[in-house]
Amino acid sequence: ELRFNSNLESQEIFPLVYPKVMNDLPVLNNENRIPKEIKDSDPILAFTPDYTLKNEEYLLSFGSKSLSFENIGEYKLWENYFSFIKKQLYVLLELNFIQNIDRIGLRYGSLFDGEFNTNNVLLNVPSFNIEGMTENVESYRSVIKVDSETTLLLQVVSPALAKKNGNSISGIYIDIDASYTSDIKPNSEIFEIIERLHSLEKTLFFHLLKPSFIETLNPEY
Repeated sequence: ELRFNSNLESQEIFPLVYPKVMNDLPVLNNENRIPKEIKDSDPILAFTPDYTLKNEEYLLSFGSKSLSFENIGEYKLWENYFSFIKKQLYVLLELNFIQNIDRIGLRYGSLFDGEFNTNNVLLNVPSFNIEGMTENVESYRSVIKVDSETTLLLQVVSPALAKKNGNSISGIYIDIDASYTSDIKPNSEIFEIIERLHSLEKTLFFHLLKPSFIETLNPEY
């Protein structure tokens, strides 16, 4: 997700964006738009997108203050996903509706279906170690400061529920939201920032897990 400042409203941005990306992202959805007066009065809703464009693999959402990408369905591996993001962002940056960027965020979530005991998955599990009592961590949240501009927000939830290919799955869910906050120019520097955030997320993710559990995943990068 990129949070940015623009002198254009979303209805002015749309006719700039749509013709440039419609071949790659042909399916349009703007049925769930939140009225501008409501978004302007609620900081939580301020970055809610107004338009969504997608294909069978990826999704682009945008408004007058943010744009974001999402991998739909099966994970296509970072090399493919990032290649798609770069292609679309190069096009969007050339439209010059972004004046500057305040925040770049990259979020990754993984749900381990059928695994509910955090002690089986996590290398280190926060615990009070009270004698005579048993404990299973069901929710954990930590804010990790990498530097003054970079933060990793880690959340672990068990049990968590989700839908995958129309089927319900449940288990331990790990969510990592990496973000870089600064006055960022809308140029190719953003790709270096995104790549760094991905590297930090991957490092944290694999440091969380027990080596024996990682082996069961047969991970592909």
